[in-house]
Amino acid sequence: MEVSTQIEKIITSLKKTCELAIKCDSNANLDEFLAMAAKISQVDLENANAIEAMESAAEAQTEEEFDVIFRRSMAGDVDDDAVKRHHIYKNFERFTRDLLSKRMLSSTTTVTQTTVTNDMEITETSHAIDPITKGPLVRPVRNKHCNHIYGYQSVIDSLAINRRLRCPMVGCSNKTFVSEQDLIEL
Repeated sequence: MEVSTQIEKIITSLKKTCELAIKCDSNANLDEFLAMAAKISQVDLENANAIEAMESAAEAQTEEEFDVIFRRSMAGDVDDDAVKRHHIYKNFERFTRDLLSKRMLSSTTTVTQTTVTNDMEITETSHAIDPITKGPLVRPVRNKHCNHIYGYQSVIDSLAINRRLRCPMVGCSNKTFVSEQDLIEL
């Protein structure tokens, strides 16, 4: 299997993982995914350089001559600017930007009219998922240490089972144990 085919599969997998992270964690940091895309772009550029070096050295008459030509062709490192201009990185960056704008739009605004005062009332609803139960978010609370959001009852039930509960969000760097006092009702 060619390296470019493998890289395409890796990028597809990274995009799916990024989408899942956004669905499960409204505060997901996409910088980590962009860093991975940059590394994949760097690998692709280095692979292209190696192929070009092999083609340049292919006409060599001796092993030593091949080695000299190949090493000279491979001498330059791939710089950050080249990585950020690479099509894989640019496409992934565009993908994450679109994902963020969709996340902003996933919170829908509905308008209802009250019959008593005839005023307009705007309510915002969010289609959030509780990271503990994987069901709809009911009575959301925010952990003041990491800002992740859970359903109040699900976190209280989890604390009843394990008082040494850490934030249940995958990849959360918060190392403090969750306590009821740390939960801020939204």
